[in-house]
Amino acid sequence: MRNNFESNDHDIYSTDSKDSLWQKFRKLWKKLRITRWLIFLVLAFGFVFESYLLIGAKTTDISDLPAKLQVTTEFYDQDGAYAGEISNDSGTYVSLDEISTTIQDAVISTEDKRFYSHNGFDIIGIGRAAFGYVTSGNIVGGGSTITQQLVKNAFLDNDQSIIRKLKELFLAFEIEKNYSKEEILEMYLNNAYFGNGAYGVEDASQKYFGMSAAELPVEDASVIAGALKGPTLYNPVDDYDATLERRDTILQLMADNEFLTQEEADAAIATDMVQMNNEIANDAYAYPYYFDAVINEAINKFGLTEEDIMNGNYKIYTNLNQTYQTEMQTTYDDTSIFPTSPSGEPAQSASVMIDPTTGGVYATVGGTGEYTFRGFNRATQIARSPASTIKPLLVYALALENGYTAQSVIPDEEMTYGSGEATYAPKNWNFETVGEILLWDAVAKSKNTSAVWMMNEMGVEASLEQLAKFGIPYSEDDMNLTAALGAITPGVSPLQMASAYTAFANSGVRSEGYFITRIEDQQGNVVVEEQEPTQNQAVSAEVADEMTSILLSVYDEGGTGASIEPEGYEVAGKTGSNEVQESTLGNKDEWDIAYTPDFVLATWYGFDETTDDSYLWYGSESTSKTAFSAILTPLLQVSPGTAFTIESAYAEYNQLQEAEAAASESSSSEDTSGDDSNDSGNVIDNVIQGAQDFFQGLFGSGA
Repeated sequence: MRNNFESNDHDIYSTDSKDSLWQKFRKLWKKLRITRWLIFLVLAFGFVFESYLLIGAKTTDISDLPAKLQVTTEFYDQDGAYAGEISNDSGTYVSLDEISTTIQDAVISTEDKRFYSHNGFDIIGIGRAAFGYVTSGNIVGGGSTITQQLVKNAFLDNDQSIIRKLKELFLAFEIEKNYSKEEILEMYLNNAYFGNGAYGVEDASQKYFGMSAAELPVEDASVIAGALKGPTLYNPVDDYDATLERRDTILQLMADNEFLTQEEADAAIATDMVQMNNEIANDAYAYPYYFDAVINEAINKFGLTEEDIMNGNYKIYTNLNQTYQTEMQTTYDDTSIFPTSPSGEPAQSASVMIDPTTGGVYATVGGTGEYTFRGFNRATQIARSPASTIKPLLVYALALENGYTAQSVIPDEEMTYGSGEATYAPKNWNFETVGEILLWDAVAKSKNTSAVWMMNEMGVEASLEQLAKFGIPYSEDDMNLTAALGAITPGVSPLQMASAYTAFANSGVRSEGYFITRIEDQQGNVVVEEQEPTQNQAVSAEVADEMTSILLSVYDEGGTGASIEPEGYEVAGKTGSNEVQESTLGNKDEWDIAYTPDFVLATWYGFDETTDDSYLWYGSESTSKTAFSAILTPLLQVSPGTAFTIESAYAEYNQLQEAEAAASESSSSEDTSGDDSNDSGNVIDNVIQGAQDFFQGLFGSGA
């Protein structure tokens, strides 16, 4: 009994008699042979996936690879019509024997040092990329051969995924079977983008070094090779220091990879790097400053990169009006119309023409003389004093909002504001004052004394707050009366000023200037949705109309723009000039702004750097006024010619004066006709009183 009891006691407490959960799972795994099934499924999936990639590669037509490498981003105008393009097809194609061995060696050493020994993919490079994926969790560079890069440019998108990389690998293998190494390298070097609009090594060599690709020494060839990693960064134009560092890295890499001896690399590193920015002709890039502004907006507003645009096969739809643009460019082609410095150097100038109802930019030119791809576009990128063109925005719009009218009488006399070192005593541009002046006439004659007085009356802070409603920024440093004459930081561009003046042409609604309406990719997918105008109510519609009445007077007789307005046309706007400090010989900046119900045009003149020798000389045979007339006239001629529904304050004033003079003359005549004419005199008195009441109601009582 004892033995049985002991035996039973052992069975109760032992775990060996029962299978654990893990043991049951293992038995089930073995019984169902799950390991074999998993292996089978993995192999089956691998076979199917490999077949998919292989069939995809085999069925891809690679016979016209050169054609598929063509990359074209097209630009369309406001009507959806083709306007121009930027394309690698515009580059100069050269055969491999016309490309120096220094370029070939530098590119192979940098991009794919085992190029001549692999079959389209580099297992060592793939291993390095795989390691990067494991450690970072992202697909990283370093695994693609030159052939794979060619595949990506011809057949695939920029998606950084494993699927794309595998497709790239299989297609690279097919290309290697159908094209020689020399053909592959030739296609690669002729279709690569090297920054600043240069496609292919020939155009890149000419742009940055002024010589053909066949002549480049190794130190310059290394610059070309370095641009492949970042075309918009590693080039001598955009970042000299970064490019120099990149060049030296590549030269050392060529020595490490035995394309150069160490002595040759050291000698090349010791040389200075040439810095040129030669123009590369491209007839398809028909409206260069406009297209540059479009690219800049795509980058700055919508987050694309220059490389995306140059290699993305996009369709970019814009607000471009090709008729206006052509007329504007034709005028700017004649640099003799622009003012000069004392030495005869033509001034720079930039113009922007926009739709006042939407802000869509119809046309723009960003400079005179030589053009550089995506260079300095003065139409959108300058920051200069707006001079007197700021007066309607900063001073008089607020005055009209506060009860002043075009016919209000305001001071025109020299006054001193502030005290001590902070005193300010503005003078008129011609040093003349008349004591009192009608508000519209103060604007038309651009009276500085009146503008500063009015800003002081309205308040500095309130005036600058009004300016901001027109889209013109200001800083704390601008919180003083000198702002009334355009002394604001950092300054403005023609695009900003054109946008500001849309408020007067559009019932008080300011429309911000913009170029792009939408962007599509090569498959028709929308990259940037249809853009709506960005607008705000800057002033009331009533104030906008009265301001237009005032600004029409600027181009009437006696106004600062009287010599500009073409016969048979009517425009409103403002002129302005910013005199060179401590000089009476010329100006630093000059502005002309004109608008009709159809468009707003803003034009600036000056020099990129104002010096003792470079300024807008008063003695110049051509002036900004004659230049603006030459720019404005053809644009008016091809515009719809919509007439203003508002009469100029100058014309209204003249009508009032004529009516009063006629009434006064009649009154004097009746006074000498005796008592028999009392009834007639009463009639004339009634006419005079009626005219006075009419004009009083029209213009108000002043302030």
